[in-house]
Amino acid sequence: LLWGGRAGYRAVWFRVIWHRDGRRMPLALYRYFVRVFFRLGFDVPASSTPNELAAEVHRKIMFEPVSFDRITELYCSVRYGGHVLTESERAEWLTFYRAMPGICRKKFGRLRCFVSLF
Repeated sequence: LLWGGRAGYRAVWFRVIWHRDGRRMPLALYRYFVRVFFRLGFDVPASSTPNELAAEVHRKIMFEPVSFDRITELYCSVRYGGHVLTESERAEWLTFYRAMPGICRKKFGRLRCFVSLF
């Protein structure tokens, strides 16, 4: 029951985030990714840059088909460059978002990942 409630909440939350414009959606999703990586034990000091986090994640986990480095690159272009995501870039975010739980589960285990993703 707990899993169903959390999964349902995450699905509703994602739908709300996904329908935001091409500038606000990546900012919200990237905050979610940072929070998950922090809960998984990655060193995420408040003063670290997005590229430092991407390097730390890259050392420990390889994401396929879209890497966290690519997600960070898109995030920085939106956050600091005023870029608006294209449809193909939004598709990359969706691919990463969908692949992240399974890859984290394989790397860190089901229980640790369950606690971290919500």
